[in-house]
Amino acid sequence: MSSAHSHLTLYQERVVYNKEVQTTAVETDSPGDDEEDIRERILRERDLEAERIARDKELEEESVQLEKEIEQEIRG
Repeated sequence: MSSAHSHLTLYQERVVYNKEVQTTAVETDSPGDDEEDIRERILRERDLEAERIARDKELEEESVQLEKEIEQEIRG
């Protein structure tokens, strides 16, 4: 006698969502946007980017200053 074995493998698909990407896609694809809304959004995004760059620059300057202070402490 021969016995046949069947193997069933189940795969579960895992989907990960990035809320930021979804939100951005919905905002930019909205059919109700008029030119003024788009301009305002671009200006807001530009302002946010400028703020981020300024904050990064401040953090870099602070980091350099702290490194100098640590060096001075080490050297006595």
